[in-house]
Amino acid sequence: MKERTNVPIWNDTFSHIYAEEAALSYPIADKLIKRLNAKPVHIKHYKDVFNRSGQDFRLQKNSPKLILAKRHNKFLYEGAPIYEHYNNKFYYATLMMNCLYNCRYCYLQGLYQSANIVVFVNPEDYLPVFKQAAPAYISISYDTDIMALEHLFGYAAFFIDFARHNPSITMEIRTKSAGFNAISDIMPASNIILSWTLSPQKIIDVYELSAPSLISRIKAAKSALDKGWRVRICFDPILPFEAWEEDAEQMLDLVQQSIDLKAVDISIGGFRMSVAHFKSLKRMHPAISYPFLINDGSIVKCKEEEIEKMRIMVEDRCSKNQQ
Repeated sequence: MKERTNVPIWNDTFSHIYAEEAALSYPIADKLIKRLNAKPVHIKHYKDVFNRSGQDFRLQKNSPKLILAKRHNKFLYEGAPIYEHYNNKFYYATLMMNCLYNCRYCYLQGLYQSANIVVFVNPEDYLPVFKQAAPAYISISYDTDIMALEHLFGYAAFFIDFARHNPSITMEIRTKSAGFNAISDIMPASNIILSWTLSPQKIIDVYELSAPSLISRIKAAKSALDKGWRVRICFDPILPFEAWEEDAEQMLDLVQQSIDLKAVDISIGGFRMSVAHFKSLKRMHPAISYPFLINDGSIVKCKEEEIEKMRIMVEDRCSKNQQ
């Protein structure tokens, strides 16, 4: 007799779809349900599933479900003034709630009770609000990763087409995805920035579960650059564990083998999270230690000198490229 194991058997990702009745009439919902060959579970409001009590975020990450909903308001959020770009106000849009990837330092893991992914099926309703905010810098992948699900929803392509015809809007699509091929046949637009978040492979292996490898992300960014896109490389968040500088140097070596750092925008930022969200994160992942963090009132963050070390590393690489 075969020995039993205690290893749980999880359903596939998106094995179930919950759908608001108001969302089912939208073409995106119909297309997705047919593609996934799924029978939706009808719900009145996404919060009935997403916000219900007694959920286990960590367990749900093993088999997240889709929740299709219609957005009725709050199509655009104004970001903090410190994030202003190019003298335009910074805004971000929430097209989805939660992310496909499982990054254990992510504030979303301390923010939501559910690991299921809410997708708003009415992207066209965002466009008038975007136009009204112009001139503006708008991130459409600020608290999710729309590129990771581009093969299902096509939101990056949809908003790239919009931005192409609205030059007073600078739009950023930030990602850890290696799936640039999903939009590789689209002509670049000068007011669209494709941003890749890069981390040392050691950090990816331990903290960015299910996210693509460093090499895969670099290749995707290089492909976009070769196609003529504006590309940003984001070294963010800096997680300065013991001997982290060596890992960062190895990461920069790999980047420079494919990408001229002078040919891209570069963003550098340290770990930063509200105290409340950080406490929730620590309860979820008690084995994770963050010895480098300081509590600065309402914010838990890494020390500024650690961010400065990374900035100096990058500037040194850029200066050597010019010699």
